[in-house]
Amino acid sequence: MENDTYFLLPNKHRKFEKIPFSEILYLQGNINYTLIHLQSGKVKISPRTLRFHVNNSLDDNFIRIHRAFCVNRSYIQSYNEKESANFLLLTSGIKLSVSRRKKRELLKIN
Repeated sequence: MENDTYFLLPNKHRKFEKIPFSEILYLQGNINYTLIHLQSGKVKISPRTLRFHVNNSLDDNFIRIHRAFCVNRSYIQSYNEKESANFLLLTSGIKLSVSRRKKRELLKIN
């Protein structure tokens, strides 16, 4: 994409790797690290928290659905609401849990 914006991921050599937002399926918080799941199936690791990335690095195309997950809206296929669990199905077939407090935000965009 020509007008694509990038996620800057620091690497070992104190430089940054540019990852287009359009290639990121979702981000997963893991204590003080963030796992960045890409469309290609690769997973990159960021030494920052998910909260840091949500507040500073991501654009409006990403939505926080759980304390551990932030999803690219472009890859949302469907939202399933059941009594026992709410989950989001991505176009890649991955199911992610949706917290009950984030459910309202998700219903607004669908």
